[in-house]
Amino acid sequence: MSNALSRAVGKYVVGKEFWDREKDLELFIDLLDHGSHILMTAQRRMGKTSLMKEAGQRLKSKYLCLYADMEHCQNPEDAVAEIALLLQPHQKLWNKAKILFKNAFKGIKKTIGEAGYKDFWIKIRADLTAGDWKEKADELFKILATVQKPVVIFLDEVPVLINNMLKDSDYRITPEGKKRTAEFMHWLRSKSLAYQGKIRIVIAGSIGLTPVLSQANLSAAINNFTPFELKPWDTNTALGCLKALALNEKIKFQKGAAEKALELLKVFIPHHVQMFFDRIYETCKQRENMYCSVDDVKKFFEKEMLGPKSQVEWRIYEERLNTVLGKENFSLALDLLNEAAVESVLSIEAMSMLAAFHTGKKDNQKLLREIMDILIHDGYLRETKKGYVFVAPLLKKWWQGRYKAYYIPAGERS
Repeated sequence: MSNALSRAVGKYVVGKEFWDREKDLELFIDLLDHGSHILMTAQRRMGKTSLMKEAGQRLKSKYLCLYADMEHCQNPEDAVAEIALLLQPHQKLWNKAKILFKNAFKGIKKTIGEAGYKDFWIKIRADLTAGDWKEKADELFKILATVQKPVVIFLDEVPVLINNMLKDSDYRITPEGKKRTAEFMHWLRSKSLAYQGKIRIVIAGSIGLTPVLSQANLSAAINNFTPFELKPWDTNTALGCLKALALNEKIKFQKGAAEKALELLKVFIPHHVQMFFDRIYETCKQRENMYCSVDDVKKFFEKEMLGPKSQVEWRIYEERLNTVLGKENFSLALDLLNEAAVESVLSIEAMSMLAAFHTGKKDNQKLLREIMDILIHDGYLRETKKGYVFVAPLLKKWWQGRYKAYYIPAGERS
């Protein structure tokens, strides 16, 4: 690790901006070297995209590494168009792809740089239909299999794609959505098996894929993918990051100030560590005093990290939960989180009471299991002997600030 680190909030980082994670990278690359397909799991903002991008940089002499973001895809045809454009920087592969999508390129003599990535995506997408996307996707994999060195395809935000594919505008699973999702996932599984050793597929996303697939009873579609969990930083890594950022930006942490920042965060999600430093830097810059004391850190945490400026960041957690659970189950999930935030623990008894309150039924075990699987998998809550508590105290504090005034605890409801 270098002694100084540039600020990099809100974007993926590679090279000199990529902080630590050496052991994670070593294990991740080792799985790829053994031919594994990988399902990366982690809480939000843990640095999944950065890890994939950095791995791609380090492996480019040994593998052909391709990266696609599936977040805006709604169906298999959109996803195949994204995969097709991965071949564009590689002329021989691109020439073969253009033959495959000859209707899309008819009369076009411009390069992708001149025409624009979006324009070419639209034309390729228009050449794909619900009836032929699999055939053309199969041909794309055949083209990739002709590359002399092994290929790694990093597919980011696949869970968002699957969620979009599976559900309607109210985030309810539809029969057609389930059929399309099953078809796509079985196709992806078949390609991962057919090209084992030649093509590695890495799936990641800001929501968990397993809970989304479980909602449609399609979990078996990824049982040949090796889970790889990306965990929060340890104390030494987080402290090193803060000090390296401070060195680069000429912030002078007074004795115990950096340590106090970590004490307040408690769980060291990389983005939150960087975000807190960003708030410290901006405030110090505005007041024209680059010295930061323990009291400053406490004040900045309350005013900046929990204040209006950070509301957009925390609302993303809420919005993502809505898309996964749908409107009908989201209100119950919201109350479960409110209970955990306001009462500091979500007991089994409170869960049952809240579920009965929302559904009007006594037996809600299946529904609660589905919701809790998502809340645990996606890093909102964790289980303790007394019940469920927030994983990240920072998220708990935000949740309290947003809902405490309006929430009636389960034990106080009639």
